[in-house]
Amino acid sequence: MTHMSFLDYLMPKTLYKTWSAHSGEVKIFRMFGVTKLIFGGGVQSLKHDSPGIFRQYWGEAARLITHNVKQAKSILILGLGGGTIQYLLAKAYPGVKITSVEIDPAVIDAAKKYFDLDEISNHIVVQADCFDLLENPQAFNIYEKFDVILVDVNEKGLLSKVPAKTNYLKELSNLLASGGFIAFNFIVSQKDNSKGGILLDLVRTSFPHVSVLKVKNPAFADNWIFYDKSKTASVS
Repeated sequence: MTHMSFLDYLMPKTLYKTWSAHSGEVKIFRMFGVTKLIFGGGVQSLKHDSPGIFRQYWGEAARLITHNVKQAKSILILGLGGGTIQYLLAKAYPGVKITSVEIDPAVIDAAKKYFDLDEISNHIVVQADCFDLLENPQAFNIYEKFDVILVDVNEKGLLSKVPAKTNYLKELSNLLASGGFIAFNFIVSQKDNSKGGILLDLVRTSFPHVSVLKVKNPAFADNWIFYDKSKTASVS
């Protein structure tokens, strides 16, 4: 095992950098012992062993799921990042099968190299556009329904496609097991949170009983997690 010197701990260091047609610049950055995956204009993941991870979005999301779902056999996560939530959920639910959907091979590669992605047992990464997978899951060898679904994709791409993908929420509901738990993560500006209300109204068109967990961040935006355990989506 390699140990960092105190100077290495303090000094910011770029461990990896590449360019992706999907995400732009993809960078792995480390400072104060924390490894970060950065792309799309912000931090997409902290490594699972980062100090204070359970006070950040990734730990809060994992805790929200485990608080509401006592046992899970199958989990679908749209969006990979560094696989941080996947790692935490695999620890919380021994033997659970986790399927992650990620469109960007550069993100998958970075997660494997720097975020211990291959250490997650029973974890499958499907390289695909999440809309394509939702429209025809069988084409990606997905036949089961999931106890937990987490939508954690870049919301700019999501919002640009949703108007043309009118069945998006219905297709999510079709993949959710009876009594299953679904959650959506969105980044909402601290100065103007009107987008959060618009997104909430959108999700409630299909999941009317959704609740909101707001995870405060020190930066300019917070994570709003919309979640619903009732499995009473309106699919008409």
